[in-house]
Amino acid sequence: MKNDSLRKSFKEYERIAALAAEAVMSVPGVAALSPTGMDIINDSFGINAPEGIKLNEKNGELSIDIYVTVDFGTQIPEVSWDIQENVKKALEPEAKYTTGSVNIHIEGIRFPEAIRQQ
Repeated sequence: MKNDSLRKSFKEYERIAALAAEAVMSVPGVAALSPTGMDIINDSFGINAPEGIKLNEKNGELSIDIYVTVDFGTQIPEVSWDIQENVKKALEPEAKYTTGSVNIHIEGIRFPEAIRQQ
């Protein structure tokens, strides 16, 4: 990745990804972070970042892709907005980076046990 200083420091990547993951999981309606192909690559490089968080940095601006599973009945636009706002607030104190885009990808829906048994 060109101009990606965040990737040069795996510990920094892990730290920022962990802050973002914590912010995501605090949003009601989020069931889980969903693993992506990027997680396999991270593992192969020894990056211990949370699943479902992909960070890109260019010129001090972060672009964040978040992959989640939501609970059945969740208002997806509302949850997506809340995730974006929580992540921006969590990363705001990080003066080293400006948060650019926060992209939410809904990867699945977790259904209640009663519906799964029907």
